[in-house]
Amino acid sequence: MKQILTLLAVVFFAISCDDTAPQEQPTTTEQTAALIEQPEPASESEPTSEPALRANIFDDQQQALLMTYISKEWVDELSDNIYDFRDAQTDVALEKAYLNSIELFEKIETKLDNMPNIDAYDVMEKLKALDPITEVYHASCVAECTRFVYDFDIAKLQQLAKKTTGSYDDSYFNMLALVEGESGGRAGAWYNFFERTWDYGGGVVLGNKDELTYNFLKQSHDHLQASPLFATHLQSIREQCLRDMVHPIYMQSQKEVIAEIEKVQAANILNEQEKKLVANILTGVKKGETVDLGIENGRAAGTAIQFDCKTKDCDWGG
Repeated sequence: MKQILTLLAVVFFAISCDDTAPQEQPTTTEQTAALIEQPEPASESEPTSEPALRANIFDDQQQALLMTYISKEWVDELSDNIYDFRDAQTDVALEKAYLNSIELFEKIETKLDNMPNIDAYDVMEKLKALDPITEVYHASCVAECTRFVYDFDIAKLQQLAKKTTGSYDDSYFNMLALVEGESGGRAGAWYNFFERTWDYGGGVVLGNKDELTYNFLKQSHDHLQASPLFATHLQSIREQCLRDMVHPIYMQSQKEVIAEIEKVQAANILNEQEKKLVANILTGVKKGETVDLGIENGRAAGTAIQFDCKTKDCDWGG
């Protein structure tokens, strides 16, 4: 009897195993190909196409400080812009971050301009605490510190450009350092084409041994011929460079000024409108008086030009 029960148990166990075992099916050529082509699921460590959520780069206390002057929305935009600079991998991406920052700065500065009883110096001193976070720009002020502005740290922008692919961000920021200095700025009221001798005046450096005017016009021309990146701002600096050339006070001699202007003309680095303008500037320099250039420059025709103001006692105006 015991042997019969044991035999029955074995039979039932075998039947049970047969019921649950998967039935092997013949595999066709098409099914095999489909199995081969089926991609494996991505592992958890693989990056996805979805952008990572960015936490606001400012802590609660820092956000509260900024919101004394601007909206939470603008604080978030400022945070995103800082991330954009940090994350830029190409010259195109760095240009986008740079242009967006300028647009944002202008909104913030206009808002502060229109706030009653605002003390620009006080705002600058408070927001300077955030300079280590904003990194490539810093709190500043202009117009005898009656107006708050953000200024760029061009040396840091040059460092970022070295890390990206593409060379046109390097080209642009190197030129910006050339005409503004590494500490830089943004408004462009006083480029290095002009040497300030007091708060509101000075003289043109055209004719200097470093040939800054020629070198900038040459480099910016080559850049603009090769790429549209940063083109609007480069063209704006070129226009300021030419306007500065019209100033009736030159730091160098008439001979040195003429020599650099003629070098610019000979290099074929000007567009047609610029060629006409520079030709008229040269005419005035040779005559020793300003001429009507047909541009907004604040200089009346017929004003006597002063030369050698680096060593002579010139009338700086004011």
